[in-house]
Amino acid sequence: MDMETSAVFALAEFHAIRAVSLQVVSDELSGGKWKPGYASTQLEDRVKNYFLPILLPKTRREME
Repeated sequence: MDMETSAVFALAEFHAIRAVSLQVVSDELSGGKWKPGYASTQLEDRVKNYFLPILLPKTRREME
């Protein structure tokens, strides 16, 4: 969990509302060298295909 997610959950608890967090990990450190992946088109495509259907109703996605 990161600091921003912790803050969202704390505010949600304080205001007695529900909250959710979706985490996207894009950078790689396993090869001994930092490989940033946040700007990759593959990540962008996967976020669109997997997360947008959850976050946006179908009718709104069709308008974009």
